[in-house]
Amino acid sequence: MRWIITLMMIMMGATAAQAGPDTSDRLVSDAYFAAKTILNSKNFEKAPRWLKESKAVIIIPSFYKGGLIVGGSGGSGVILGRLDDGSWSYPGFVDIGGGSLGLQIGVSVSETMIFVQSKEQLSQVLEGHFRFGGDAGIAVATLGANISGGTDVSSKTDFVVVAKSSGLYVGVSLDGSSIRNRSDLASQFYGQSISLQDIVMTGSVSNARAEDLRTVLQDASSR
Repeated sequence: MRWIITLMMIMMGATAAQAGPDTSDRLVSDAYFAAKTILNSKNFEKAPRWLKESKAVIIIPSFYKGGLIVGGSGGSGVILGRLDDGSWSYPGFVDIGGGSLGLQIGVSVSETMIFVQSKEQLSQVLEGHFRFGGDAGIAVATLGANISGGTDVSSKTDFVVVAKSSGLYVGVSLDGSSIRNRSDLASQFYGQSISLQDIVMTGSVSNARAEDLRTVLQDASSR
């Protein structure tokens, strides 16, 4: 019973990070380490190429999945867009969350990167409410799931999802998951109210505390 209660508490808190005084800084720092790990992994030799071809990238440092009868998944993270000069924007903040039905027991935690390949789908993401599924084609590659670094991705793919997982589950399924704008974390990080579109598409704000994250993306996409 104690295990069940613990699992339920984990899942209730997984989808959204509560905005404490340093939540945005912590997410940016954790996103840097997650991106550095995945982009330098020999198991995903094509990850830098996927990044180079992306219109934007979403980084979820801790994506949780688990459940008892009713499963759930989610996490908080950042999104950075490719600017007109080829550099990466400063980070916006998002939550990803969803649920599924079925008998499943266990918890996994994944460092997750979502490479957004489609301008059309990026526009929908930046509107603040987006749900995976429907017409959006999703290619998923997962570290530790016996998928080689040479895994190919169709040019028509809207999203490429890469996850370094641990726990009972293997991989990350985003079907039915939604992306929600965290304007509260953006205000905390930049000290002003600003839209997700302005952060990701125009590069109208900056914060030196995100330079390490931008650098690791720029270096990887320049290979």
